[in-house]
Amino acid sequence: MKKLLFTLAATATVFLGVLSYYLLSSQQNEVENPLDSLPIMTPIGDDIDSDVLDQQLLILVNIYNKIPDYFRPDLTAVGDVTIASIVVNDLIEMRDAATRDGIKLYIASAYRTAAEQEIIFNETVASYIAQGYTEQLAAGMVARPGYSEHQTGLAIDFSGGENQDAMQDWLRQNSYKYGFIERYPAGGRSKTGYNYEPWHYRYVGKEHARAIFAQGIVLEEYLDPTVTDKCRGAPGD
Repeated sequence: MKKLLFTLAATATVFLGVLSYYLLSSQQNEVENPLDSLPIMTPIGDDIDSDVLDQQLLILVNIYNKIPDYFRPDLTAVGDVTIASIVVNDLIEMRDAATRDGIKLYIASAYRTAAEQEIIFNETVASYIAQGYTEQLAAGMVARPGYSEHQTGLAIDFSGGENQDAMQDWLRQNSYKYGFIERYPAGGRSKTGYNYEPWHYRYVGKEHARAIFAQGIVLEEYLDPTVTDKCRGAPGD
């Protein structure tokens, strides 16, 4: 009898464990898009020095500017991706505005560690070399570890879904209202150092984003009005 009870108890334990696993998996599968599970963050307090805040928001990362060793972004998990915590509230606002306009935003990539960026760099370079590009040209198609905005947590790649073109059109016209800029616009390579990437957006805060959009310039020009073709001749040109 004791043996039977023990067997029944063990069987029930296994069954409950399996059931819990499938229930959890089912719940996770229902979240198709990280933006569906965005948490509400505590608003930034007035006690934060505006200059310090701007140093974080306007950090310049490109082919010539490496992320400082001291830089440590405050991060928040959003589904299966991670972004800088300072971005979350405005991203929620932008998501909701897009939804009202019939557009669903999808995140393909956000924060990356240096190790993750190194993997992406190596795989991308190898792919381009296999297509016949020289190593120098291939290396200019993707950011090296330490030189990627994704490592700041302030950059998001919006890509995916059935309405990708419409989504990117909407972002191009509206993202600045919520603190985001199209980071690598068409024709901007000589200043940004990177090719046109309609999916890559960078958070700089509403005030700066509105100014950059109104002037029709890139971040490099906003930070240094004397910048013209500083990045011409970069790998990939």
